[in-house]
Amino acid sequence: MPPSRLLIFVEDASPANYAALLLPALRERGVSTTVCATRIAAEQLRAQHVDFTATDPTTHAGTLIGQVGAGAILAGTAENPDSLGLALIDAARERRLPSAAFVDARVNAEIRLRGRGNQPLAHRPDWLLAPDAWTREAFVKLGFPARRIEVCGHPRYDHVLEMKRQWGPAGHALMRARHYGDAGDRPIWVFISEGRPRFDVAAEPDPSEYLFRGRGARRRNAVVLEEVLDARNGGRRQSGSSPPYFVYRAHPTEDAADWMPYCNEFDRLSRAEPALEVVYAADRVIGMTSTLLLEAALLGMPCLGVMPTRADRQLLPGLGGLIPVVENRAELQAALDAAPKPVDAGVALPEVPAGAVERAAAFVQARLMHGSPA
Repeated sequence: MPPSRLLIFVEDASPANYAALLLPALRERGVSTTVCATRIAAEQLRAQHVDFTATDPTTHAGTLIGQVGAGAILAGTAENPDSLGLALIDAARERRLPSAAFVDARVNAEIRLRGRGNQPLAHRPDWLLAPDAWTREAFVKLGFPARRIEVCGHPRYDHVLEMKRQWGPAGHALMRARHYGDAGDRPIWVFISEGRPRFDVAAEPDPSEYLFRGRGARRRNAVVLEEVLDARNGGRRQSGSSPPYFVYRAHPTEDAADWMPYCNEFDRLSRAEPALEVVYAADRVIGMTSTLLLEAALLGMPCLGVMPTRADRQLLPGLGGLIPVVENRAELQAALDAAPKPVDAGVALPEVPAGAVERAAAFVQARLMHGSPA
């Protein structure tokens, strides 16, 4: 008999968004689903009013499978080497239950299924759902069987393009008035934070390897923030004019200690406001390799990627194409002094196929609910 219930597990914000968009399509196909969430994912799903089961991250995987009555597992990948998602994949293999993992972005492919060991595919599921061929290639190079990877697109990107259609050209002024009524006629810059490393999965980069120096900070997010703030304060403006209205969009992994040294240079700290509305209100969006930077570009907003290292270009689709990038202080200052250029309204993301929700839902139904483990 085919599996009776699908257990979806997520612990980070981006996989939570992915799962929230996938759920309705699964239910339309008659797939009985239980979503279990820990950490940031639980907060994200709660904010979106999605039904889920709050789960202790130390829960025994086999016990959870039994409690849910799961016949198949779909886990959102994460950087956490002790993720319950990895334990669920292992438990599914032991019980000969089909399993799959979905990847929201190519970044850190080598650690998403590694766990605490040295093998990048130590906790390999039967199947992998990748957002694009670029990500698929990264996992194939690690040794994941190519025939077991399905390129589905990314439900979130489809959602962003739909919101752009619904909001239309008038949406920018509406979001600006909703969130930044005190900005007056000043241009609004939104800086997207990457947050801080949460897990001891990789050594901190040596700041001497960075393309930027900042004011002496060590963390890459702080180095780039310092450079952007200095460029904003030193940019070419009409005499007596105010600098751009600066919004710091905090990452869910951050706390006050991360931005406190700079908060007197912000006009607004953004944490709880809907992320897409925040960037749609902007006149310029600046970031590094955050998915939200790509989402801002898909909305058509003027974007700029600031690369701490040249390797960062390989971490997010669209960098250097859809999203212009800078790699030194002079390029940064010149880009921020120039007039913002919106992304062409007709440009989508060629690397990521559209229709992700239906494609992923069809795959889950066919391979997990009516298939068999490898």
